[in-house]
Amino acid sequence: MTTTQLSFPVMNGARKSPRVEGHRDVFMKLSSAIVAHVLDFLEIQDKVSFLSTNTTNAKEPLTFSMKTYCGTCQACLAKTEYLCTRSRERLWTSKAWTSIFRRFGLGMQELHLAGCNGIVTSVFNSMQAKQMLASISVLRVDHCNNFPIEAIAEIAKYCCNLRQLHLHDLAVKDEMVSAIIASNASTLKVVDFKGCHALKGSFLNAIAEQSVEDLNLQGCHNLDISTLETTAPYMKTIKRLNLRFCHKVTDKTIHCIVQHMPKLQDLNLRYCYKVTDAGVSALCEHAPKLHCLNLSQCWRLTDKAIW
Repeated sequence: MTTTQLSFPVMNGARKSPRVEGHRDVFMKLSSAIVAHVLDFLEIQDKVSFLSTNTTNAKEPLTFSMKTYCGTCQACLAKTEYLCTRSRERLWTSKAWTSIFRRFGLGMQELHLAGCNGIVTSVFNSMQAKQMLASISVLRVDHCNNFPIEAIAEIAKYCCNLRQLHLHDLAVKDEMVSAIIASNASTLKVVDFKGCHALKGSFLNAIAEQSVEDLNLQGCHNLDISTLETTAPYMKTIKRLNLRFCHKVTDKTIHCIVQHMPKLQDLNLRYCYKVTDAGVSALCEHAPKLHCLNLSQCWRLTDKAIW
């Protein structure tokens, strides 16, 4: 049998290895950037199989953004990613997650966990998992039924470089989220507590004087609106504010927002049924950068507010 010799130019950052001959691993001659590009075409489980072939490949990052939903199925399009029907990762066991974080966690920059029953406290116990938490810039936890609220507080102790924090439909308390916000004060831009109905509003003091640009309080029914009104003067960087289903919002709230949030571009007031024409008038007069406004189901409004 004739032996075929395969030759590749060695680029900067290429992996050093003996001459590649026959069926030996030709990927050993490729740079990390090219390998990463090839891996982009593989599903996570196939990536794991490839990266497990040898110690050199095992040093490559599995993925920069770990998501447990596909983003394209009907559930995902309906914004119920925790019901995704196509994601294999959503069905991983705790043993699988433990192994993934221990072996590949250091390469991850974003962690989006939705509907993962395999996510339990112990999967973050390894040193590598804690180092991963310290380096990630995006954290999302959504309907992970075996991951208690106390565990979220525990892993959050290691998060210190978050740019985005997404906690959805969780009974988190103000003290817990205040601590997370404070630990990431210098980097945090997006705070998303959609459906966190137990929040009262004192956590807003942790956001005050910070550089948060996107604040989502949709479905925070028990929010003390007076706290939002009090802290609004210290939230001058806010560009996007979602108050959908915050039924306690009034025209006074609107006046506070437009007076103290000069960069506001996107405001969602859907189902804020106490808002009247006066509130809309304040928006028109004092929010010059506003280009997206949702007033659906604000039934006190008249045609005058629109025209």
